[in-house]
Amino acid sequence: MVSIFREKSTASVFWLILLSIVAHGHFLVHPPAVIVAGGSAAFFRFMTPLAALPDFALIMLYHAIIIVQALRFNTVLNNLRMFPKQYFITALCYILLSALYPAWGNITPALLVNFLIIWVFSLLSRLYVTNSAKPIIYNIGFITSVISILYFPAAFLVIVAFIAVGSLRAFRTNEWIVLLLGILTPPYFIVVISFLTNHLHAIHTYLPPVQLHGFSIKQNIPMIVTAVTGLYVVADGFLMWSANSGKAVMQVRRSWGILLMLFLLSIPLLFLLQEGNFGYLVLGLLPAAAIASNTFIYSKSNLYQTILFWILITVIIYNNWFWLKT
Repeated sequence: MVSIFREKSTASVFWLILLSIVAHGHFLVHPPAVIVAGGSAAFFRFMTPLAALPDFALIMLYHAIIIVQALRFNTVLNNLRMFPKQYFITALCYILLSALYPAWGNITPALLVNFLIIWVFSLLSRLYVTNSAKPIIYNIGFITSVISILYFPAAFLVIVAFIAVGSLRAFRTNEWIVLLLGILTPPYFIVVISFLTNHLHAIHTYLPPVQLHGFSIKQNIPMIVTAVTGLYVVADGFLMWSANSGKAVMQVRRSWGILLMLFLLSIPLLFLLQEGNFGYLVLGLLPAAAIASNTFIYSKSNLYQTILFWILITVIIYNNWFWLKT
């Protein structure tokens, strides 16, 4: 099955669509819901009317979002020459990972924010080779700030922006100032507008409560199963990349470093934000899919790849069918 996605062809796109339909087959029983909650509700009110759409329309909308994101992110990685050849493996992994956990099968602000994360990553990856970095750096700061305001759990992107600029560019004070100005521009205008309209006191309502908390393993068995499976695939992908990255150019290595940062910084959300369905962890699926794809690209054992693929399918079936029916 995995070998189908080793070739960049129209047929591979068809199989991706079919895979998305099969992997999210539970939509026939539990169609995707439109969930807008917490501080994001103020900026994603346009999503609320979508909840009134027929189940079939919501299913089609979700598949469209996931498939477009998978193909767009896959294209960005291929254009950056992150892999030895042009593959659809990253798109495959993204669709599989998105189906692992029931809450990731909903239409949420986090899912839409992934479009912007793809944009930010493509901008960050250009920093190493560009001769005109300041406009790109300002845009990176501006976009990451806007994303953080629109959806607060994505605020870790601001940290990624600072680390990426520091690792991809030689230290220049003026570039760091430009990045900081880009980050401060959106909140500056929000504060000014709120002050002029006498709504300054309501700014805190846009932020969700952030505090350390734990969760019961017994009450989150699907999350534990998903975490073990997902982390294994990502860890194996990272090891595969490490063993085969010796010939990669510096730009590619540093782009992989950005992806690793994106993934690692998304994990603390599990312990800092208390949303019962863990839907915000969708923010980590893009870098996870990219890293995990190395397992299917570099592994020399077709049997191992096949077993790993069907393990993912088994977890999807367990989490989305057996668990939801109990």
